[in-house]
Amino acid sequence: MKRGLILAGIVVTAILVFLSWKFFANSKEADSGNIISIAKKTNTESTSNNPESIKTDEEMKILFLGDLMLDRYIGQMAEKHQDPCYNFSLIKDFLKSYDLVIVNNEGTITGKDSISRDTTPEQREHFRFTFSPEVLRCYLENNIKMVSLGNNHILDFGKEGLEETIRNLDSHSINYFGNPLDNEQNAREIEVPGEKLALVAYNQFFGLNIDEVISQIRELRSKGVEVIVFCHWGEEYKNNSNEKQKDLARKFIDAGAGAVIGSHPHVIQEEERYKGRPIFYSLGNFIFDQYFSKESMKGMGVELDIKKGSDWEWRRHYFMNNSSGQVMYMKAN
Repeated sequence: MKRGLILAGIVVTAILVFLSWKFFANSKEADSGNIISIAKKTNTESTSNNPESIKTDEEMKILFLGDLMLDRYIGQMAEKHQDPCYNFSLIKDFLKSYDLVIVNNEGTITGKDSISRDTTPEQREHFRFTFSPEVLRCYLENNIKMVSLGNNHILDFGKEGLEETIRNLDSHSINYFGNPLDNEQNAREIEVPGEKLALVAYNQFFGLNIDEVISQIRELRSKGVEVIVFCHWGEEYKNNSNEKQKDLARKFIDAGAGAVIGSHPHVIQEEERYKGRPIFYSLGNFIFDQYFSKESMKGMGVELDIKKGSDWEWRRHYFMNNSSGQVMYMKAN
């Protein structure tokens, strides 16, 4: 009897040692200097929106979204419902099915009070945006692990507002690119299955000029890094891109970009292929309080599926902003 108890104790101890070793081995994170390693989901995870979405080290799914603005009426609705994540609540399961979600952060993230609420479009303050740092928890809960700062609202509160935004992002380990006051932060590299990928910003309002962006693309490509250019450009509320957008997109691809994705017009614009590479001229609004037209209430997301050793695969998803300050999933194609 005593011998049997001793043997059982040895077996239990061995099992506990093995499980502890597995836990610590799986919890280690790679550190590759300035290149970010985005943690991927395990192959046991799935969602009701996309039950066939299996995540492994051989595959990564990235979702690019358009303009995200959480001030004015959007912020008021979140406060009314006493939930900073209220605006995301109808789409959270869909967003959680991705390894990485990237948005255009259309404003600052500071502890300042909103000055745009209860204003009219005739007032300058109507177009100066800041979001509470509380929303960063919502970003992380919805896999928004990277944002573009390359837009016309990131300096709404000057250099101080931008610097506070960056401190808040850093404190939540949310990555960013497109800093208009630091050329070294215009691009961000990440690890993806089988290669490295850089997000490069082009902002027609601030930051690097066209030639500098092209030089940055070429430099990255010379190192074997794949490039996607995320642009803030064009004319607001125009359903079609203009000639300058078309010319720039093709120049970026000629320089080596694998894709060009646009924001700023607040409506979805057309897509085209140039040299076999996609150009999405405008994704429209992801979350925004522009309810004056059906076009400005709609948004598109583009999904990039990267599989090791395979060509990139793209898919489109469509959203609708409702009058309650929430975004709803509509369809995919």
